[in-house]
This record gives sequence, C-alpha cells and structure tokens, in this order.
Amino acid sequence: MTPTYVTFEQGKFLKDKGFIQTNIMGHTTKWYDNRGNLRGHGVHGKSNVPAPQQWEVVEWLRITHNIDVHHVIVAASHYGYNIFQNRNRKHKEEGYYLTPQEAYSEAFNYILKELI
Repeated sequence: MTPTYVTFEQGKFLKDKGFIQTNIMGHTTKWYDNRGNLRGHGVHGKSNVPAPQQWEVVEWLRITHNIDVHHVIVAASHYGYNIFQNRNRKHKEEGYYLTPQEAYSEAFNYILKELI
C-alpha cells in the first residue's frame, strides 16, 4: 500500500495549527522543504513543513480537536466525506471524488481553513 501524504499547502496549514509530527527519534518522518519537495529521514530545518500521512491527520484531528472525518461512498465508484465535530454532526459535505484519498484531502482543506 502506497502512503498518501498531505499536500504542501495542507502541511503549511497543519504547521500553523500546531501539528507536530515526530517519530520515536524525535524527528519528522516525512516533510516538505521550502520549495514543496517531499523529503524525509534526515535532519530538517524549522522552515520545513510537516508531511504526515492522511491517517495521521485523521487521528490528530480526532484527538486534538474532537473532529471525526470519514470517507463515504456517494455513488458507484465515487466518494465523499463526512465531518463530525464535538460528537454532533456540525458539518456534512459530500462530493464526487474518484478515491477516498481525494475525499480526505478535500475534507482537510475545509477543516484547516474553516473549522480550526
């Protein structure tokens, strides 16, 4: 299974919102350099941007902000997403994306720009 990392823009929003991604050694596992190139497994500077996998962001949102994100099937071979905030359905958005990863990415865009 190929990992799906957040986009460079999403990484910048995550950094601004306080997301800290570290492995057991205290270093980020993947990150973007200041030009938006995906890097990893080495020393990185403070100007670099975290590049977590989507599942890590889903968990961070759930634990840190009490926001649950789920992808849903909205039509044959099309996906959307649901967002639940504070255990109440505060926002529901469905779309037509070709993969669950695309649906999660659009949900992250909304959450990072509008909810937190």
